[in-house]
Amino acid sequence: MNNKETINVRIKKGTRLWWRQEAAKNGFIYGNDGATGEFLDAIAQGEYVVISREVWEKLFSKTA
Repeated sequence: MNNKETINVRIKKGTRLWWRQEAAKNGFIYGNDGATGEFLDAIAQGEYVVISREVWEKLFSKTA
């Protein structure tokens, strides 16, 4: 029994490649490509956290 859903999203050109590369960099591989769905599942389950650039800079700036 399949417990997966399919979503369709509209994104800017280049985002799909970037997302695949990020998935692969983080160890989510399917065949010779990044497993983007598995990576998105991991984010949704709290295994990875997405933060804004502003927060990132506050956390990791040299003056923080």
